[in-house]
Amino acid sequence: MLLKIDIMNTKIKTIVAIALLLTGASHRASAQGLPVESRENIHTLFTQHTNVIRKVTLTKDGYEAVTESKDPKLGKILREHVAQMSNRLESGRMLRGWDPAFRELREHYDAISHHVEATEHGLKIVVKGKTPEAIQVAQNHAEIVSRFAAHGWDEHDVRHARAVAGTVKVEPAHTPCSAKACCLRKAGDPQSPDKKSCCGNADCQESAPSKNTTK
Repeated sequence: MLLKIDIMNTKIKTIVAIALLLTGASHRASAQGLPVESRENIHTLFTQHTNVIRKVTLTKDGYEAVTESKDPKLGKILREHVAQMSNRLESGRMLRGWDPAFRELREHYDAISHHVEATEHGLKIVVKGKTPEAIQVAQNHAEIVSRFAAHGWDEHDVRHARAVAGTVKVEPAHTPCSAKACCLRKAGDPQSPDKKSCCGNADCQESAPSKNTTK
């Protein structure tokens, strides 16, 4: 009798352990980090934001934006970045999942159309929302990207409000470290912050510092 109970307890523990492993795998998949090339492009744009020129025109159903740089390398990175982020969102993956505005963008992404056109120094994008909510979300995103271009790393750790919930408001992210220090920390560094607290986001991966072009 005792043997049967021990066997049953062992089976239950095994089932629980497997369930926990599967749950952990699911969370890791939903918090999938960015590929190295995509991450390096983002870091370069944040670092060299003063070399980015951005003009946004709001329209009745969305916005038009021209984002360029006199630096040919940065212009190329701008085009690569938009293509990389578009592919990520179109595949259903999340970007900045800890930021309410970006979660909202993913929720409405299928109701937003994007037409991208390369320019001599960067790109022009025409964005249109197919619903009133999608229009608000698209225009909110345009404002946030403009803030990235204007403020660089200082804007990185800001949590942006959802557009449909109200006006565009921002608040500091509750992170124990600066974005640049976290995102660019070296793997294996004992002084590095815990991975779960990096960038206010569990999916910020350990990596070596990216190679940025000089100003």
